[in-house]
Amino acid sequence: MSTTSTLTDDLRAALRALRTGLTPDYLAQHALQPEHLVIWKVNLANVHGSDYTLTPGQSVVLLKFLRAREFVVADALAMLTATLVWRRDFNVQSVLTESFPESMQAVGQVCGRTRTGEPITFNYYGALDVDAVLTDAAAVEKFVRWRVQLMERAMALLDFEQRPEVELVMQVHDYAGASMRPRGNMRDATRQIIALFSDHYPECLARKLFVNVPALMSGLFAAISIFSAAKTRAKFQMVGESATRATLWESADPLVLPARYGGLHAGAMDHDSPIAPPNPDLPFGTLRTVTVPARSAVTVWISGIKAVPTRIHYHVVTSTQDIDVTVGVADKISTPDLLSKGMPVTIVNDKHDPAAAAGSWPVEAKGRGEIVVGNLEVPASGSAGAGACPYLVLDNSYSYFTSKDVRFALYESTDQ
Repeated sequence: MSTTSTLTDDLRAALRALRTGLTPDYLAQHALQPEHLVIWKVNLANVHGSDYTLTPGQSVVLLKFLRAREFVVADALAMLTATLVWRRDFNVQSVLTESFPESMQAVGQVCGRTRTGEPITFNYYGALDVDAVLTDAAAVEKFVRWRVQLMERAMALLDFEQRPEVELVMQVHDYAGASMRPRGNMRDATRQIIALFSDHYPECLARKLFVNVPALMSGLFAAISIFSAAKTRAKFQMVGESATRATLWESADPLVLPARYGGLHAGAMDHDSPIAPPNPDLPFGTLRTVTVPARSAVTVWISGIKAVPTRIHYHVVTSTQDIDVTVGVADKISTPDLLSKGMPVTIVNDKHDPAAAAGSWPVEAKGRGEIVVGNLEVPASGSAGAGACPYLVLDNSYSYFTSKDVRFALYESTDQ
């Protein structure tokens, strides 16, 4: 997005004028020392020289301010200067390590990346007890600092020098259980946060999703949007409860999404790993997708186990509607050729009767829902020991007209 190779001569001239304006004398007028010139891990010191060649990261940062001000150099320089001064006075570097109450930390997290690599921040407004947390002006100030920390943690996951093409952050604002009318200190905090992000994080937003939004909330959306610039509002999208999970799956792989959206993410801050990392000796530890037709079922045979006993963690999720899930360990398989050599997972379409493919099916567990998780014990000996084959049945036989896309992941559990 910010590569200089695509700039016209006029835009290159604007970029050159902006960097040459950052002279020591100019910076001194604003009491900006060299340590104040580092922004999002990019150092802007000494870029003013006539023969200086900008690094990829320096180009990304300067172009953000130029684009935000329509390449009017004086306006971009004023905005960049104001941002550097604000970061100094706000002490952004210290906010990264600042501790905040659990009541604030529960309201948001940085979790996973989009399919194109942008970090994702999540805000859970239903988890915020406004009256208990935002008690006075000091509490509002602290909440604003926490929100800046969340954004800075996302920005810290970007590397403008090594991957300048990935320079944005996606934001997800979840209104499940939230009040429909922000009031008092919450309204003040919202206004401050929107103003800070508009003034000091230019061209940093990939997309902002307002999810689990009730239909009656359209008025609130309009009220919030009015404080944002038109270019920013164009990146806003309201998503109702029924479409939230499917919309998020379009933007990000479920492997990196929080569990509340049918994802496999452990939920730790700034962490990109799923609940349990795949074991290289257990090759079925990947996310798979299967369409289960109406009035049908799909059997998932798991034959990639190297040794028993073991425990397999399963995570089954649909994008919108629920499905029946049965798991267990079969004593034998009536048609052994179903399991192709070298295939750790074999998916078989079994019309109407899921049990038709197996001789004996000791059932371990059953579940129904949009998200079904659990552990499957594979014994070392006994009737289901040597030669046994674990299975999952994804059953959509009760649905007469609707096929369902189902994603499932299988991992060797780490909590044996």
